[in-house]
Order: sequence, then structure tokens, then C-alpha cells
Amino acid sequence: MNQEVNRHHKILAEICGIKKMLTFHLDRHTFATTVCLKKGVLPEAVQKLLGHKYESQTVRSFLRVQYTLQNAQRKTQRV
Repeated sequence: MNQEVNRHHKILAEICGIKKMLTFHLDRHTFATTVCLKKGVLPEAVQKLLGHKYESQTVRSFLRVQYTLQNAQRKTQRV
């Protein structure tokens, strides 16, 4: 299933002019951060949805994405 989804993502990225490689795994992180954690869903619930063994795994992923987004935002503000 992942390979098929990734193939579709590649096609969509090309159509949209997106240079970043889009993957099923990226979808999971996007769902967890932008849909769940940013909207106030408890980390324990997101952990169960994603099948993470430890809540810290879920929180670490969220913090990593937040850090990346903040850095990207700072760079665009400087331009």
C-alpha cells in the first residue's frame, strides 16, 4: 500500500511543482501535527492512532516538525 500511495504522491508533486519528496510517512507526520496536536488532541490519543509504542515518540515527532516549520517561517520573514 505504501508504495502505491508514494507513486501517487510523486505524480501529484510533479503536477503541483513540489520539489520535496512526498510519502505516506510524511502524511502520517502531517496528520499528527497539523490535524491532531495543533488542534488540541491529546498526545496519548495521537499515539494510539499512529500506533506508536511510546508517547514520547509522538511528542518528539511533533516537536521536530514544529522546529522545522518555525525555522522555515523565520527564513521567509528575512526575505
